[in-house]
Amino acid sequence: MARSTAARDRLDLARPLDFARSGDVTGDNSGSPMVNREGELEGLIFDGNIESLAGDFVYDGTKKRAVALPSDGIIEGLRKTHGVGALADELEGNQ
Repeated sequence: MARSTAARDRLDLARPLDFARSGDVTGDNSGSPMVNREGELEGLIFDGNIESLAGDFVYDGTKKRAVALPSDGIIEGLRKTHGVGALADELEGNQ
């Protein structure tokens, strides 16, 4: 059984596990930071919609989307799925 499947009951499934925003992404952007206007990390990009495939040539902000894992979802996964609370504390600045 996968670790994430075994940890499912410990996760807060009311918490969003992904979000989509307009973004200029194309292939090989997975793992890139998604930041807000204040420069705060909102999450890490892991995908884009089909319209993002043309991103090397054209940008259409009305259709193109970047899909990301929210930073609080990453912290929850580190704590409850992977059991590395010390790493989550360090990332949050709670050492």
